[in-house]
Amino acid sequence: GAPGTTYYVMAFSFDPAVTGGNLVASFDKAPPPPTAALTIAPRATAAKDGSMLLSGTYSCTNADFLSDISGQVVQTVGRTKITGFFDIFGLQCDGDVHPWQAVVTSDNGLFAGGKAASVSVVLACGLLDCAQQFAQRQVQVSRNGK
Repeated sequence: GAPGTTYYVMAFSFDPAVTGGNLVASFDKAPPPPTAALTIAPRATAAKDGSMLLSGTYSCTNADFLSDISGQVVQTVGRTKITGFFDIFGLQCDGDVHPWQAVVTSDNGLFAGGKAASVSVVLACGLLDCAQQFAQRQVQVSRNGK
């Protein structure tokens, strides 16, 4: 709410069998809104099975409802755009910077050495609000850590 604004609260029963009682209500200051930050490392690794290991860092605060990192990686191999997705759930939203890693798999091909574009988002939700931070970067993909 905004200071100096009058708000009205209506309380009633949906149950016609309940005709009254004692209502106790309290209104408190809302908790601070969540924050979120995300980075993507400039290097990734393509594994023998065609998956990609992508990493970076994140931080978030005041999220007690939902927190995750999700993303997409696109790599052009020849004339084909290999596309993969990932999700990481249950982040620690304590304000510290934490590392993250994701194994990205694709349904339409195998990731290989070369360049790839990654788009990721971190989402942190508190009691009343959510924060999200987008990160986009081109990563250099090496084959099997080379």
